Amino acid sequence: MPFGACSSKHKGLAQVGQANRGRRGLPFLAVSLTVQTMKELLRTTDIVVISALKAALSAEGIEAFEFDGDIASIYAGIDSFPRRLMVRTEDFDPAAEVARALCPDHVQ
Repeated sequence: MPFGACSSKHKGLAQVGQANRGRRGLPFLAVSLTVQTMKELLRTTDIVVISALKAALSAEGIEAFEFDGDIASIYAGIDSFPRRLMVRTEDFDPAAEVARALCPDHVQ
């Protein structure tokens, strides 16, 4: 098979790829992004508190995102790099209620 030729199995994919070429001949992908604002719910070095709160929020249907976990894992013994638990702005009030009930000494 010559260079650049497609087998019959992949011919349809090659045609789709040709149809989706940008102005420089490179394939492009249409991506739609939604920007959502987030608020910090909790900042701590205690992994157990983060894990328990993520589970409690998940049970309530609130999605929580852990920030700075990678750097905190690298410098595990140092309290200089706390992990942050973030929630979407519209979920902040119900998430704060759950956090106050579960770990009142970690939440403002």
